[in-house]
Amino acid sequence: MRGRTLAAAAPQLVGPARALSTNLGAALAEARLGRRRAAAHPGFDAELAGVEAGYAAAADNHAALDAAGWPVAGYKVGATSSAAQARMGMTRPFWGRLYAPATVRFDSAPASGARPAAEPPHATSRSHPEPQPPHAGAAWHPTRSAVASRAEAQRFSISESGIRGVEAEFAFVLRRDVAPRAGGRSYDADELLEEYVDCVMPSVEVCGTRAPADAKASAGLLVADGAGNERVLLGWDAAVAPAKSVAAQLASQPAEVLIDGAVVASGLGREVLGSPETSLAWFVNEVVQGGPRVTLRAHQFVITGAICGLVPVTKACYVRLSFPQWRGGGWVADLAFRP
Repeated sequence: MRGRTLAAAAPQLVGPARALSTNLGAALAEARLGRRRAAAHPGFDAELAGVEAGYAAAADNHAALDAAGWPVAGYKVGATSSAAQARMGMTRPFWGRLYAPATVRFDSAPASGARPAAEPPHATSRSHPEPQPPHAGAAWHPTRSAVASRAEAQRFSISESGIRGVEAEFAFVLRRDVAPRAGGRSYDADELLEEYVDCVMPSVEVCGTRAPADAKASAGLLVADGAGNERVLLGWDAAVAPAKSVAAQLASQPAEVLIDGAVVASGLGREVLGSPETSLAWFVNEVVQGGPRVTLRAHQFVITGAICGLVPVTKACYVRLSFPQWRGGGWVADLAFRP
């Protein structure tokens, strides 16, 4: 597996791209905090079409969320398949930050095959309550995340949360900091799994948007808008440690998405840059060794990309994301969506 690292320099967020994004990233953060869409502004189309401008606006977005007391819990990698990159007009993956108030940890026995014990999609009650953020500046730790039972569906409002769809992914949790190193020496997947990663687990990303309804979709806007994240559900009770013990199997691990009981998408781990651990190595070299020079902290996690692609959710429904062969007994997450 050594030598499979896809290292590349991150875009330099300086110059015109940095100036153009002023206030747009913050506006998206304010909309997220208020659980609403941002107000219409021509800049969302004119200034955020390019990925570099998107990363610049993402820095403003992060600054606003950080000031509001949203600590970074982890990171995501997106556009990890050629199909996703072609659809988004990109030639490489992108990355974004994930936050503690938008992270939920599953700690329970595996759910049965029955429909989740949750309100029906047409119910009028509000979506699953957002976990409250810790005090400003507090470091992320999994024991402080919201804990949910997989015996009950996580509930979402499509309109309130700007839901776009769901993704089945693998999450790698760090056991120690990963810091920039002198000389530009890159990290490879084997080294990360052996020395830095504590465990790997199935996860679900619910994707959403805070962009104005009339904004033109673009790669830059997606990057600026929290990389399209609404919430992450971590399969903590299904974690495998050490991660290296299952790394060779990740490429062949299947996942599938069911809507109202019917399979609508399926895939294997190899859809993620050939294997999820390769995506992890790409991310570390992009963000830690590349332009941003970010230090990843112990207990933070990285979700490495969609195994089945982004599965759209546009109407009230029940959604099940399943990893049928994980640890021999499988793992599922049940979600309920209402308009």
